[in-house]
Amino acid sequence: MEKKNFAWPVTVVGDYDNRAMKSFMKEYETVLKKKKIVIFGAGIRGTIFSILLAGEGYTDLRFTDNNEKKIGHYVNEFPIIALDEVQKEKDNFFIIISVENGQAIKEQLETLGFCEGIHYAAVENYVYANYIEKFFKEGEWETLIFGDCGLSDIGIKENNTQTLGMLLEEKNDVNKTKVLALHGMGMRAYYEIFKAHCKYVKQPKKLMVMANFETFTGKQHLLPRSQHVPVFEMLYSRLKDANIYEYMCLAQKRFSDITMDYFLSSKEHAGNSQNNDRLVIKMNYMYHLSLQNECVQYMFLLSEFCNENNIELAFFIPPVNYQYAEMLWGDRFSERYNDNCRTLIKEWDERGIKYLDLSYLLTSDCFADIKTIDECANYRGRTRQADEIVCFMKNM
Repeated sequence: MEKKNFAWPVTVVGDYDNRAMKSFMKEYETVLKKKKIVIFGAGIRGTIFSILLAGEGYTDLRFTDNNEKKIGHYVNEFPIIALDEVQKEKDNFFIIISVENGQAIKEQLETLGFCEGIHYAAVENYVYANYIEKFFKEGEWETLIFGDCGLSDIGIKENNTQTLGMLLEEKNDVNKTKVLALHGMGMRAYYEIFKAHCKYVKQPKKLMVMANFETFTGKQHLLPRSQHVPVFEMLYSRLKDANIYEYMCLAQKRFSDITMDYFLSSKEHAGNSQNNDRLVIKMNYMYHLSLQNECVQYMFLLSEFCNENNIELAFFIPPVNYQYAEMLWGDRFSERYNDNCRTLIKEWDERGIKYLDLSYLLTSDCFADIKTIDECANYRGRTRQADEIVCFMKNM
């Protein structure tokens, strides 16, 4: 069997995860040094945690996962082993749950005889509780900004932890600007959350939304890691809103489908980092953008809602690391990417929607890493983006 590397080509980390992991390593320092470490969840967050752990000297790592198709393969240099193997010697292992919505995994481990704090622990970043707290925060909010991890991530080896979202709030008046950001969130989620904010918290004068091409692939909104079920459970528990309930049920169903993983069936995924980067760039930027996919349709619905309620709406396309992408794909990248940009911009123009295209704003040295394959910039790049976006919003 040819072994695959299921490591995601990560160069960034959410500020909340960075702080949470540092706190976790400090709290569990003694047990981490005594036992073999197993990361439960061979996905993006698990990959990030393995890099952070290795950076602190914890290199005797391995992974486990409920997706049997990953067992026997690896994440970078670390093997993915079956949970049965860990269970046989559970007193010699310490499991770190990397999945954000990890309650089901906790229950699974308890059923198998693992004890929390002794055999396993979850890295709690409280990102959902913080998101909800910010959602309900009252104030004279004139501007709401929605986006994904491009607003909340920093370079995985970066010292300056001020995110793009923080910079936007600071530069556009922190008392009147609210940024709500979660990785992988799509337009339908933005639509439901924004309507709820207008109805139960405050209707802003302006709405700015990140138009990340990853969310328009037609698959991103189906991935388990994009569902953020606890957000909608918390919203529903407080609002009892029928629309939130409907989306919550849909998100719960999608979260349970672990077969939705980009890398599972790909024959192109051969295990070296450059192949991984090529694959992710192809999936996220070089696909054919369909106007019929869910995220595009809810982008239109969001526009209609704003028009009906006299809210100024604008989208911004975040910078792409075009220099690295063109190095890997040549002109094929720019041709496909520019075609997708033109498709979106044509729709915005026809609907009279304002937009800011930052696609080619940054060179590779302004990203979290010169080989970064998503929209996350380093502090210099984040500052440039924030200045452009704030200037645009003030002239809306």
